[in-house]
Amino acid sequence: MLGNLFSYKKRYSHDVLTFFGIKLKIKRKFNRDLYKKFIKHNIKKKTILLMELNNCHWETMPGYAKYLLELGYYVEVITRGYSEGVFRNINLKNLKIWDCDIETFDKLFNNYDFSKYERIIYNSKRIYFKKDDVNGEGYDISEYFEKIPKGKKENIYVQHHIDKINEYDLEKQIILANPANSDFLKKNVVNPHYFGGIKLHKKNKKTHFISIGEISSRRRNSLLLIEAVEKLHNLGFKNFEISIIGSGSLDELAPEIKKYFKILGRVD
Repeated sequence: MLGNLFSYKKRYSHDVLTFFGIKLKIKRKFNRDLYKKFIKHNIKKKTILLMELNNCHWETMPGYAKYLLELGYYVEVITRGYSEGVFRNINLKNLKIWDCDIETFDKLFNNYDFSKYERIIYNSKRIYFKKDDVNGEGYDISEYFEKIPKGKKENIYVQHHIDKINEYDLEKQIILANPANSDFLKKNVVNPHYFGGIKLHKKNKKTHFISIGEISSRRRNSLLLIEAVEKLHNLGFKNFEISIIGSGSLDELAPEIKKYFKILGRVD
């Protein structure tokens, strides 16, 4: 009964307090120091802004940044959360990193002129921080924000949900996996894997594969990987292992197949 009289709910950039049927919108404070530094900083010509609004997908950003830098652009990265983690061991010149929060993003979206940038690349076209997102598929950025910042040229969006891609706007979208049954998407596939300078070692006696991402049919087609392991096993190739960087379960795998997998989990 009291729950109907008093309630406190968090929303994107504000909280809602309900008191005897009266709703009060309480706007959360933004990072004033960060906001001031951002709006006052000098943006060089040919600068591309790489933006991530979610608290995930950061691991793709170094690859995009390195490629753009090699093309002769300056690059700025602004994310929600601690993006410096993925850039910690990567030494890239002409790169500037901003760590932001939801409230400050909201302030910047409504007040800052992003047309100073050559182009904006949104590292996620869908965002996941709305409470009624029961399926975990997020909302398209255009459904969430009334105003989406744009650079001098058209924005580019990274689509992590292939089934949500807008086929009428393909030139502005790129995806991270190869949809074998969709020929019209092939030219838009990008695989931005860059983790810094890796020192090569001598070949191990055992072949070691690494798979990045959760073992889950909800997130990806893990069955393809499992079938490949079964085929290798049946052909007599048994001197290998696969490390899964991500979560997931191997409970449903047969013991002779499960032994090739090692789930390493996730880090912050």
